[in-house]
Amino acid sequence: MSVLHQEQSDPAWDAIRIKGELQRRGLSLAEVSRRHGYHPNSAARALRVAWPEMERIIADALDMKPETLWPDRYVDGVPRKYLPRRKLNGG
Repeated sequence: MSVLHQEQSDPAWDAIRIKGELQRRGLSLAEVSRRHGYHPNSAARALRVAWPEMERIIADALDMKPETLWPDRYVDGVPRKYLPRRKLNGG
């Protein structure tokens, strides 16, 4: 199986793929952050830790939905961060 095929079959995007797509569009993570009034490192931080607002900003820059880029951070389109714990644990 080729590397390209593996990437397409994996629904989550990794940081390198996100940064590459932003570069292809003439943007950087720092530029995305600054355009929205955040510190230049903010978008890079959102690649490592859940930050729903910044995830939405990055996804918008890529014409995508945040849950497409980070499916493990969302449940039915809602950030896991905002869900009650019992719903996450199935209880």
